[in-house]
Order: sequence, then structure tokens, then C-alpha cells
Amino acid sequence: MRRALTRAPSVGAAIVALVALLAPSRVGAEPFAIGPGHEREILQLFSLHAPGREVVPGCRFQAVAIGQVAVRAQVACGAQVGTLVLQARLPQGALPSFTASTDPAQPDVRVQQAFAALQHSVARNDRAELLQALSAPSSTTPGATYSGEGWLQCGGYLDQPSSDDVPLAWGAQCLDAKWGRVRVACGPSKDKVRLIDVKKNVFKDGLTNGSESGLIYDANFDLQGNNLVKAHPPGNPNAARSWWVSAVGCGEGLINLTVNNTSCPWEASNCFGQNLSGSRYLFVYVGK
Repeated sequence: MRRALTRAPSVGAAIVALVALLAPSRVGAEPFAIGPGHEREILQLFSLHAPGREVVPGCRFQAVAIGQVAVRAQVACGAQVGTLVLQARLPQGALPSFTASTDPAQPDVRVQQAFAALQHSVARNDRAELLQALSAPSSTTPGATYSGEGWLQCGGYLDQPSSDDVPLAWGAQCLDAKWGRVRVACGPSKDKVRLIDVKKNVFKDGLTNGSESGLIYDANFDLQGNNLVKAHPPGNPNAARSWWVSAVGCGEGLINLTVNNTSCPWEASNCFGQNLSGSRYLFVYVGK
């Protein structure tokens, strides 16, 4: 349900009007919705012009509203009010991230100038994979710290019964170009996990032909001769069910991890063979 735009009550106030953020919907062939908690990242797109201040002489940037697949920026030039609509442009990862339209379609000249200024700011702050980052929940359940080993946490989830806790794009915040490795951990508590280290950032670079062998170079448990990472379809764990260590199916005693596998009872199933019967944590880390 869309709520009215919230007007900035004072100069320089960064006001964001949140629209109801529901489960991801399908746009084209890809599931996508802007996730909750990304107000700061959305406002960063407009960083050259803070809400509540003038964009061009006589035109004030009133407010921003965030919807599932679009961002709406409202400006007011005296009695003339207009809205710049930024629609998410799929596939994710392409630039620009948004296509722009205006309401009204033929605004006043000053409103057009304000829109142009806002679009310039958005273009300047846009980046590849922005939509993938925005589609993930920004809040991450903190896990154990491995900073001394060069690892930075980029995702964390508590998978609980009868709820959807692990999003499809569960590694969407692990895509920065400087991170070339990933660590995936699963366990009954933050400090009791089994983990594997993968020498390729498969969330960023995907998997050749949907699966690759030999990527796991370290683990804190016995892999029993298996060494596979698989995602199907289309070869990226952010967009598909995935298997880690081996591609066998569902069973809490199996020495692997399968994520978002709809055939299994948990979003983080098997958890590397710890025979868990209840809630479990899933953590993702990145390293150079």
C-alpha cells in the first residue's frame, strides 16, 4: 500500500517516506524488490541535493518515497509540484540502474530543471550491482568475527521454523570488486559453526556452467573427498538454489549445505552435517 510522500519539515532534513515493502515480486524474468532498511543508500543517490533544500533557485526538493520497484522524488517550485519516478531497470547489474519518467509528463520549465539536477546526482552516484544490493535486507545478523584472518562479514541470517528468513539474494552485499573469496558458515549458534573457504567470490562472479569443483580450499570439518559449489539455475547463488561441498539433497546428517532449496524444510538445510533439528545461523564473509 502506497503512503503519501512525507514533506521535509525543515531545511536539510533527510526525510524518507517508506512505501509498504512486501515479498519480492517478479519483474521480467528476475525476482526483485527493494528491501527494507535501505533509506540511507537511496538518499545517497540524491546526495548533491538534500531533501528540504533548493535543487535549483526557487525549487525545493521535498521528499523521497521508496516502493518495491521504484523510487519517487518530489520537487516543488512555488505552486508547481512534480515527481521524478526512477523505475528499477532489470536485469540487475546493468547501468543505469533506473529509467526515469516524470509526473506530470510535461512539467513546468523550472520543474524540468530540478528534475535534471536530481538525475545528474543519481547518475553520478549510480553503480553496477546497486539493485542487487538494494534487494537484500540491510540488517545483518552478526556472526563471529574473523577480521584477524582477513574476513569481513557481508551477510547473516537466523533461519527459523515456518518463516522465510534467508532471501534469494542472500549474498547480495558481498559483491564489491575488491573481494575475491568467500567464507560460508552454518551452525546452531554464532560461535558454533562449520565453515568453508572458497577461493572465488561466486556471488560476484558466478559459477562456470552452473557448478565448479575444487573451489573450496579450507574447512574446519572433513569434506570427505567432496569439493563442489553448484547453483541452478542460472549459476549464481544469489539467484538460485545452491549446494556447497556436494550436490546431494536434503538431510541434516549430510556433509553439505543447500540454500533456498525448495525441496528441503529449511532455507539453510543440512548445515554441513551437524544433525540439527531446529533453528540455525547462516553467515557469509568476504576476503581479498
